[in-house]
Formats: sequence, structure tokens, C-alpha cells
Amino acid sequence: MLLNPSWTLSNAHTRCLRKCSNDGSISMLKLHSDDASDNDDQFDSGLDFDSDEGRELFLATLSSDRTSNCPPAPMSFYAISTEKDLSFTFGNEAITIPRSFPYYLAVTCGLPIVDIDFLSSAANRKKRGANHQHYLFPSPRTADDGKRDTKKNNTQNDYLVLGASNYSWGTPEKSRSASLDRHSLWQKEEGPHAQSDTLLPGIDLLRGYSVMLLGEFDPPNHSRRTVAKRKRRRDSEVKGGYRTRGNMSLLLQLCGAEVYDIDSVATTKHLKKRLSAKQWADIKGARPMGATEDGPVLEDALQSTIKKKGFSSNGIVIMVKEKSDSKLGNEFLDQLNSAVTVSQIPIVSSQWLLDSIGDFEVKETSEYSTEGTI
Repeated sequence: MLLNPSWTLSNAHTRCLRKCSNDGSISMLKLHSDDASDNDDQFDSGLDFDSDEGRELFLATLSSDRTSNCPPAPMSFYAISTEKDLSFTFGNEAITIPRSFPYYLAVTCGLPIVDIDFLSSAANRKKRGANHQHYLFPSPRTADDGKRDTKKNNTQNDYLVLGASNYSWGTPEKSRSASLDRHSLWQKEEGPHAQSDTLLPGIDLLRGYSVMLLGEFDPPNHSRRTVAKRKRRRDSEVKGGYRTRGNMSLLLQLCGAEVYDIDSVATTKHLKKRLSAKQWADIKGARPMGATEDGPVLEDALQSTIKKKGFSSNGIVIMVKEKSDSKLGNEFLDQLNSAVTVSQIPIVSSQWLLDSIGDFEVKETSEYSTEGTI
């Protein structure tokens, strides 16, 4: 999976990727195959998470099934970055890259992340006749990596990305380990996913949390592959942002949270006019995104918060795009109290989610919220 838009690639990076793809050293993740015109960009994965179908296809592609012997996602897929953040990068042994949605996505899937020099270095070794594995895959770091002779040739893990700008190092490695541990428990029919025949990708960082998505987020950046449409997509990506409702809901799901999309039941416009009794009934009966018919309804999640006597380490959260949107969250809570008696519910910005992923630790909500108290 390529972390950078294909249209930003330099000529050298394009040649490197094309060479490795053509000789079978790598195989690019492709989620679109129904349109012949899609073939004009061999590096566009076709990721579109602002549609239910796009999210479901991605999750299914990286999932594990008990009837197959396919390895887990962190041992089958990896991410490639073509950009470094030079302010936080030290040679090839401490590579940091800019923050981006694809970076957060790779972390929440537990995928290893490498700099593109991983590919170019392997291609150079092959050209010199050195030992060359046919299908390139990065090796995880070990305790001995810091002890090796730095004068020797670069090894695969020289090019592993340690983190993103201004985040602590080691997040990709921690997330990979968490994803593999989760998969191991599932294989032994142990842990929270023991009864599932299919294990979706993820790291369970926010398992136990219920998150209500509220208000407006960035407009969708639907994937386009034809030349004319791709140009419009470039313009929208420059002007817009990646905090779309689809992107944020997918990250939450990969983190193991139950996600309730309030806007799918009642929009911001409805909320400002005050919600009707029927709309509140629909909200209370809403089920998490991707849940089955017997999934927990929102009212159950709210009642569990009451039993815990307020918000705790595992609880319910209202998420808005920006901290400045918390006014809408407070308005929602005011009306919620007339329908369901609740205690304290934090109203957090989407940065809470991104920073929790970026440092691989659940952040205190107080730094990202105006706490709603009723």
C-alpha cells in the first residue's frame, strides 16, 4: 500500500515502483477492477472509505478466515512511504514521515511501514548479483539491530519507519505486535474475537469505547481513476482534508470502538431545530456501524455509562471534527438528557483519535474536549 498519492511520485520513485512491480518483487494493493479505465494508474489502490462498500471491501481484503491458511495482514501487507520528515529523521536508521491519513490507516491495521529506499536498495543488490528474495517483505526489528556494525551494508530494517512527525517512535512496531497478538488469540479461539469465524484487521486500541460521530466533517474525497476525474480529486485533496466521516469511522472501527453515526439518523440541521420524539427513538435504537442485527443499540451503551457512574477509561464519547464544534455536542447533550438520563460524556475533537493512534496510547479526553455534564 502506497502512503503517498500516486500523482506526487517523482520520476525516480515511479521507475523504482514500476520495476519492482514488473519483476514481481512487490504487488500493489488494488481494490478496484470493474472498470477498464482504472488501469491507467497502476499505483492507485482505489481506496474509498466514504462509502460503505469501500470500507467493507478494504476490511474484507485484509481480514482472516478460519477456513483459509492465509497469514494475518501484518505478515501479508506493508506500506511504502516516499516522503520523509527531515526534522525528525536521522539517516536510514531513524526514519520519520509526515502525518497523513494513510499513515494512521497503516498503523491501525498493524502494517509495517518502510521508506521507498527499501525497494531501491533491494533492486541495487539484485543488480550486483547479491542474494535477493523474490518477494520483498520488511523484517521486524530485533534487540540486536542496535548492536550491529553500522559500517556493514544496510539491512532491511534500516528502512523501517519509526513513526510520524512529532509522535513518539515505535508506534508502527507496537501496532504490528498488537495486531499479531490479537490474531494469535483468535486462532486459539481465545480473547474477545474467539467466536468469530472471520477476524477483521485492527489493533483494539479503543476496544470498550462507544463513539458517537456528530456534526460535519471534511467533505468526501471519493476515489477517481480516470484522468479528468483524478485531476478534480487532486484539487479536492489540496483544498480539503482527510478527516472525512468515512475515514474517521474506519479508523475507529480498526481501533475496536463501537461507532454510532448520529448523522445517519438525524443531521445537524435537525439537531439545531430540536429533535423530535421519533428521531430520538431512532437514535437510541441505532446500532454500531458494521454491526449485525443483534448488535448493541446506543441506548444500551448510554445505560452502561450510567452504571459506571460517569465516564471511565472505557466509556462513551461524542466525537466532532474540531474542538470548536463542541458547542454542537453540548446542544446534543442538552437534548439527550430529555430522552435518556446520562452522566458525564466527553466531547472530543477528531484529533483525540489521531493522536491516540499516532502515539499508540489512549489520550486523556480533557486535552481534546469540552466535557459535557448533565
